[in-house]
Parts: sequence; structure tokens; C-alpha cells
Amino acid sequence: TTPPDFFYMAASPAEEEFYLKGITKVIGRVPFFGGSAADNSISGEWKLYTDRGVFADGVVVAFFYTKKPMVN
Repeated sequence: TTPPDFFYMAASPAEEEFYLKGITKVIGRVPFFGGSAADNSISGEWKLYTDRGVFADGVVVAFFYTKKPMVN
């Protein structure tokens, strides 16, 4: 399996390190961007958006296979 050139990840607060460890265990260490889903008051009103719906808890990930540089 070819690892991606980089990936994007957003996860529920306090879970992002758990998901990141699992992802890197499978694909290895590659650059990534993203982090925690959040709201303005840390009251649990954050949302994660996917092609399958909108969720309050979990993780969203997108893997990029390209020779173009990652730029924020």
C-alpha cells in the first residue's frame, strides 16, 4: 500500500490523538493538517461533516495523493 502524500483530519475534542495514532500506525508518518472540531464556547456544539452526514462525535479524514505541495 502506498501512503498518501499528506492528509486532513478533524476529530471530536480529546479524541484527536487517539485517531492520529491509529492512522499513522497504518500509513506511517506523513504530513497532516486539521485537528479538533470546535465551537465558540466548548459546549459540545461542534459538527463533523462527511459525504454520509453530519456528526457530533467521531473523525473525518481525507487522504491526498499528489506531487503538489501542501500549503496552508
